[in-house]
Amino acid sequence: MAGSRSFGALQAAFILTACVHALCAQFIRAEGHTTLYAVQGLLNTALYIAFNVLFLTVFRWGVMGYLLSTVAADCLSALFLICRERLWRQLRPAPRAAPWRQMLAYCVPLIPTAVFWWIMGVSDRYLVKWFVGSDANGIYAVAYKIPTILTILATVFMDAWQLSAIAESGDRRAQARFYARVWDACFSAVCLCAGGIIAFSPLLIRLLAAERYPVLGHRRDDFDENGPPLRLCGHPARSAHCLFAAVSLCPFSKRCACRGGAGCYDRRAGLLC
Repeated sequence: MAGSRSFGALQAAFILTACVHALCAQFIRAEGHTTLYAVQGLLNTALYIAFNVLFLTVFRWGVMGYLLSTVAADCLSALFLICRERLWRQLRPAPRAAPWRQMLAYCVPLIPTAVFWWIMGVSDRYLVKWFVGSDANGIYAVAYKIPTILTILATVFMDAWQLSAIAESGDRRAQARFYARVWDACFSAVCLCAGGIIAFSPLLIRLLAAERYPVLGHRRDDFDENGPPLRLCGHPARSAHCLFAAVSLCPFSKRCACRGGAGCYDRRAGLLC
């Protein structure tokens, strides 16, 4: 009983510290401190790896050690941002009602998008296991490794694109031309990268998957031509969704976002992807 209570308390701390760290990081990013935002990301990653090595390999605390390492990394990163930028000065115990209404009008339509992305993120392997079996789930696990390369590259661009979409000002025609150029460059780059990764997937799978990987009934050479290409086909659509979703944050869409239109568009894009 005591063990379950301590595990529940650790889970609550895990969620709380993750939310506080994300709030502090996004706040300094909105303030324009992109260098500090990048530094705190590197710091958080280094702390996460260091605490994982300490708690899992040295102390051998298992799942509790994994959760504790994440809590410690997020807590120290949040404290670093709070002390570095003195964020307590920005805290208002009783904020005005107008910002609350604006935030709710914008974020409420986006809640279904977050729910659908969460469902897509956690249900894929369970569905594969239930409908196809554990053998196919092993193939899917290996196939997921290679498309992650494109996901990392796209995330770097999307972080910069969100800032550019919000900071871009001028008349609507200039904004439309800017968005069109970014769309052409982004979608072309994603498709080219996906094609290149598909072309080199046989080599990558030999580097990332062991020869005796436990995919029952399938040899690794048979897997090379099937798994990663199918997973990569969905990444251009997902990148397009992220690109369009960032547009809803820009001043060009502010009026539409306050009415909930941008949120409804983002929800439809999430359903489509």
